[in-house]
Amino acid sequence: MKKLSIFAILVSMALVFTACPGPDDPEVRVESITIYPAILSLVIEETGQLTATLAPEGVIAEITWSSSNTAVATVNNNGLVTAVSVGSATITATADGRTAEVPVGVTEPIEPCPAEALLRDGLEFFPIVMDGTSFAMIEDRVTADLRINNITSHLFLWGGSSYVGGTTDRLTNFFGRVPEYPWVVLEVAPGGTWSGAGVFLGDPYCQDLTNEALLKYNLLTRVTTNPEGWYFHMAVRSRGPQSHLIAIGDGAGAPVGRFVVGSSPTFVYTPAAGPSTTFHRHPNGNVPADGEWHSVLVPLSFLMSYAHPGGPTNNLVFTERPQNAAGRNIAFFLSGNQIGAVLEMDALFFIRK
Repeated sequence: MKKLSIFAILVSMALVFTACPGPDDPEVRVESITIYPAILSLVIEETGQLTATLAPEGVIAEITWSSSNTAVATVNNNGLVTAVSVGSATITATADGRTAEVPVGVTEPIEPCPAEALLRDGLEFFPIVMDGTSFAMIEDRVTADLRINNITSHLFLWGGSSYVGGTTDRLTNFFGRVPEYPWVVLEVAPGGTWSGAGVFLGDPYCQDLTNEALLKYNLLTRVTTNPEGWYFHMAVRSRGPQSHLIAIGDGAGAPVGRFVVGSSPTFVYTPAAGPSTTFHRHPNGNVPADGEWHSVLVPLSFLMSYAHPGGPTNNLVFTERPQNAAGRNIAFFLSGNQIGAVLEMDALFFIRK
């Protein structure tokens, strides 16, 4: 009698176990499918991976993938999407009669910014104004980082100038990025007769070069000691019909290479004392007042051949400085008394190609 009771218990347990469906049991059905990511944006020939998750947790079923428009995007058995042509398509995952969809948009590849091509191809750099992302692209080829940091490198303003910085309606720099600090925007304020600004190495009071600033400045002598292959690059955005004078060099009695950028072919420089001087626009400096960024690339050989004063001199130099030498300009910019003139500058750097 006892043996029979044990047998009956075992049979009832077996029935219980066989009555509980597992993940593979056909009684467990797929209730929903979730696809990640929920939307996919690709350029032609790019691929993107989609992943489907089934509910309830633990349910197993075969997932099939399909595309509503294979001329735009295809998908393989593992959910890998390949962009074929410009347009839109819907990728569908199906399992156990349930479906989920993801929209896919395909666009043309974005052409690289011309200055980014310079960044990729340049052999050596001295950056002056450049955002952090762009700097990271060239960091292994930077001989000295001259970017404005208010420690070794400073931006200073002369009379009648005001520093505006990136404005709310112009959020992206020359590279199309929102930088961690604004590019340089200078505006001639009312009453300005000698309006301008510059970037210099030294302490905030234009006194002695610190050891770090001195090292950077002396490294900069490379660009004029052997100018072959060296260029000065700047991106300019102009508002209005004015032109601006760009000067390379320290300006402390030494020859300075100058060129004009803007929509006007000349710039008349009128000092506080002495006669006026007319400077002519460099061929690459024709920047229309269209509110767009424009790339200006000037060979160092040009700047050295037309150093101020006196026309062709071939003696523009960054002269190596001794310890405790006074701070020196890298470059400076003049807008004169053109009230309301705005000069926006970004991507300033010396580059060897």
